[in-house]
Amino acid sequence: RNISNELAPTVLRDMGFFQAMDDVIFRLRKGGVDFKTRIDRRITELCKELQLCAYRIIQELFNNCIKHANATQISLSIRIAGKEVVIIVEDDGQGFGLDMEDSLRLGAGLRNIRNRIALYAGTMDLSSSPKGSKVQIKLYTK
Repeated sequence: RNISNELAPTVLRDMGFFQAMDDVIFRLRKGGVDFKTRIDRRITELCKELQLCAYRIIQELFNNCIKHANATQISLSIRIAGKEVVIIVEDDGQGFGLDMEDSLRLGAGLRNIRNRIALYAGTMDLSSSPKGSKVQIKLYTK
């Protein structure tokens, strides 16, 4: 059952995108991480597959912010402009120790993100410093 729930989270399916994000953030806040979010309400108008893709990408980015960057503050912004969905995750962590190509080659999480982005002909831009990282992802609705 746990594997099945992880593949298609019931909270996302039953309660929707906002409640699913609240659930992820609630669990991560227990570890002392502060979150700021700004999510375009129109995300709920997108197809369920794209919502799941965005949810999984954000979940992995949050995991990376905490696990690898030791971030204590994370901000999430999602905006929709026409057929473009822009996801921005910023943190105050220690940044990436490796360059992007090494990170993509060695990290399963970033590879999964890249593969999900490819499903929607999207792009990923990453900037990093010892004071934090910023990841901007663009996905295109079909």
